[in-house]
Amino acid sequence: MANNEINKFNNIIDEMIQKSHLTHRQLEIILNKKKIMYSHINITSGAYYRQIKQIKIKLYKMHYTLIVLFYFGIINDEKINNISKLSKQLSKIKYTNKNIVNDNKIISVINQFIDQLNLV
Repeated sequence: MANNEINKFNNIIDEMIQKSHLTHRQLEIILNKKKIMYSHINITSGAYYRQIKQIKIKLYKMHYTLIVLFYFGIINDEKINNISKLSKQLSKIKYTNKNIVNDNKIISVINQFIDQLNLV
């Protein structure tokens, strides 16, 4: 994914990152490591490896959280399928002409969707 593709989708992604457990830098590191997006990260090697450690811990905990939520039936296949469908729709939007995409409306739909998951 090229930087201009990320920038085209920037407002929506920024909103979702702010509500996630990852920072912008951590996501950028993940995208670089997975060879999804290439960018120069201006960071010392010590800070880079600290970020990698933090990312691993966050992802590790996220996977265990999902397992526990599945175990107790708080999350089920239907909810995961709906999240997957939403993610696929967002992937399609990133290739859409920016002039016809209303970021605020998309963010509002995402927020409503998350609220409707009724996790608690």
